[in-house]
Amino acid sequence: MNNLVQSQNYDPMTGEVGDALNLDSGTTVAVQMAQAELNQAIVTARAYPRNVRRVVQNVVNLTMLDEESASECVYALPRGGKPIKGPSVRFAEIVASMYGNCHVASRVVAVDKIDKVVIAEGVFIDYETGLKRTAQVRRRITDKNGRMFNEDMIVVTGNAASSIAMREAVLKGIPKAIWRKAYESAEQVISGDVKTLVERRDGAVKAFATFGVTPELICAALEIESVEEIDLDGSGR
Repeated sequence: MNNLVQSQNYDPMTGEVGDALNLDSGTTVAVQMAQAELNQAIVTARAYPRNVRRVVQNVVNLTMLDEESASECVYALPRGGKPIKGPSVRFAEIVASMYGNCHVASRVVAVDKIDKVVIAEGVFIDYETGLKRTAQVRRRITDKNGRMFNEDMIVVTGNAASSIAMREAVLKGIPKAIWRKAYESAEQVISGDVKTLVERRDGAVKAFATFGVTPELICAALEIESVEEIDLDGSGR
């Protein structure tokens, strides 16, 4: 940016930059700034590499900060009389923040009203190694009767899909060896605790009811048949 300020073609009053700057042909200032930021992030990451052992311990410490934190790190769904569990969106957020030297993002890339789905994409980039992982998630935007959601519900569904896509990208990009110990510790806190899951779920449903949100609306937003399918991170998966 200093080069821009020093240029005779930079107008301090309007912020405009003249054409005589040494820009690559066809490349905008915004693109060059983004490239510079990326290069700086890579240089910084390699100058201050992560301490793997410290990362592993920090993830464990934050995950097990208290019982509530541990519970939020695991989603659980009853299937065939047995709970199916996995790392939640909240857990992926912890792992990414403690891993450091990385970039995480997610967004809705398409709302397909023909196939009646919303498509979200999650991205994870490790600045130290150059590894990039992407993950796409598709969510239906119709209720159980096939009726299309209204715009607000489509936005809610898109946000849920974006969160799940972010989780998938992060947990595929960061080696499992980094977060396995933390996840297993969190799982042990709630392992077999079906009563706790039911109590948390019922509490959430009652909390939404105070704002006029019925169980039917909750199920429609999460694309599930009943509130019994709601997991610990609220994603309905």
